[in-house]
Amino acid sequence: MKFALESYWAKKSTEHELSSVGKLAAFDLSMRGMRAVLRHVQRCLLGSRGATDMNTLNQIADTVLRRNIQLQIDAGIDMIGVGDFTFYDHILDWIHMLGLVPDRFLKLGLSPLDTYFAMARGAQNTKALDMSKWLNQNYHYEIPELSSNMPSTRADFSKLLEQVKTAIGMAGKEKVVPIIFGPCTLVNIAKILDGSDPATIVRSLLPKYVECLKMLAALGVQEVQVHDPVLVKSGIAAQWKPIFEEAYKAMSQAGIPLNLVTYFDDLEESWSFVCELPVAKISMDFTTGNNLDIIKAGKFPKDKQLGAGVVDSLTPFVLLGKASSTLSELAKCGLAKPLIVQASSSLMYLPYDVNAEPAFSPELKQTLGFAIQKLTNIVFLAKGGQGPSSSGIPNKPVVVPEAFFSRKEPAQIRLALQATELNLPKLWTSSIGSFPQMPELRAIRLKFRKGEVSEEEYDKKVNEYISYCVGIQEAVGLDVLVHGEPERSDMVEYFAEQLDGFAFTQYGWVQSYGSRYTRPPIVVKDITHVKPMTVKEWKVSFLFVHSLFLPLTLPRSFSLPRALARETVKSKHHK
Repeated sequence: MKFALESYWAKKSTEHELSSVGKLAAFDLSMRGMRAVLRHVQRCLLGSRGATDMNTLNQIADTVLRRNIQLQIDAGIDMIGVGDFTFYDHILDWIHMLGLVPDRFLKLGLSPLDTYFAMARGAQNTKALDMSKWLNQNYHYEIPELSSNMPSTRADFSKLLEQVKTAIGMAGKEKVVPIIFGPCTLVNIAKILDGSDPATIVRSLLPKYVECLKMLAALGVQEVQVHDPVLVKSGIAAQWKPIFEEAYKAMSQAGIPLNLVTYFDDLEESWSFVCELPVAKISMDFTTGNNLDIIKAGKFPKDKQLGAGVVDSLTPFVLLGKASSTLSELAKCGLAKPLIVQASSSLMYLPYDVNAEPAFSPELKQTLGFAIQKLTNIVFLAKGGQGPSSSGIPNKPVVVPEAFFSRKEPAQIRLALQATELNLPKLWTSSIGSFPQMPELRAIRLKFRKGEVSEEEYDKKVNEYISYCVGIQEAVGLDVLVHGEPERSDMVEYFAEQLDGFAFTQYGWVQSYGSRYTRPPIVVKDITHVKPMTVKEWKVSFLFVHSLFLPLTLPRSFSLPRALARETVKSKHHK
């Protein structure tokens, strides 16, 4: 039957199909929940955990998990994604659950939780897993280390099953959708130590995945989300088509419908085989790329349901006009089954709640949508709500002058001038970036922000530390010196504060990796240079220090962008 958008939106909200596609940020509105989780995670990492601390960590985690589930229930979300709530990293969770722990960690003889954290941070002189950026995002994940002769350790899905059981107890079996991380993506992003064929490694994992799916089916849930975002990467189809086909054939026989979830870009290159995979649903990101063109071309299979990721989970603005327009276009495409209205990806890439920001004006808050607001946006759109065509934030096309991409002199001439001026050896030495910030430095910065010490007192302490950093480097004989960056609590935030065009949150923490969270500045208008940057520190350091000057592209790259800026300047390095 053809999908009629108007009649579908006119149904009662309990009949709508709305999905959160993954996890909410793991902290509550007041931030007390996140801080408590982080505090006890750090105790585990520092080795000061006893039975009481472990119990407290689990209690805090359970409280925050339940709060996130309840928020989705209260918002009216019909299909609640559950299973990627994590102490550190959701990729690390799957390494641990699948029994893919490298042998060097097994030899330590640690408890399961201590082994988990050892992989994340290292332990007993054992090197931790490497980290890498998650596709084209600023989040960093733990890189799996795989080979054909991996230690044969039994899978343990108890963590996932407990989260699902908790959600079922709160929302019911019909609303809970477990999330699993696809085997093909896991292997694709892994470090294959012995050069083994990826197909062989995926094949070795499939019995464990089927086991997991059967356990979830036994809990009575209606479907499982399988997250396989590497399908949007260029070149994936050539080598990985048969691997994906084998993997999904095996998983489809577990007796539970699968929802293949992709995000961050379109499926243009891989669509020819993705549309044929034995899944019940395919979730696609409609906030970037050409997925809408794929559907308009009549290429969506009639035996599958489309998850329409129209609510942008990467941009902290309310973009209801674009989302409702996309839904209207999809309604004209003759889809055989009703749309699922959902976010474009996990909401973990956004701050938590715009209403928690006391410094934001009412006008700015109306234009912004953090994780909590995105949930209400999903429900609003599914009920037929229409939004303005603009977020209210100036969003003109970005035009970068060609002169910005060229230098007055070629590199060879500049290098020769530098060699003459600085008198450096061919292999010169330097310590790049910041020095550790001592507790007393952090303490006086906090006092300065609270108004308890004067700017003169604060600058004096910063200048003393710069002199200390320069002196250490001179003493050991380094050639190019850095000033240590004691004036910066966060590199990106510090430089953004020197520019005009950013808004800053007080509680807008976003996970960078593990227990590391940052507060990304928000681009609210064109960025302009309004005052000198690093000049004061350069003067203090005098001629001995090479003051680190951050390119102006980096504060923008690590900030939360306007939608048009994300489209027109979008990096495709993950392709």
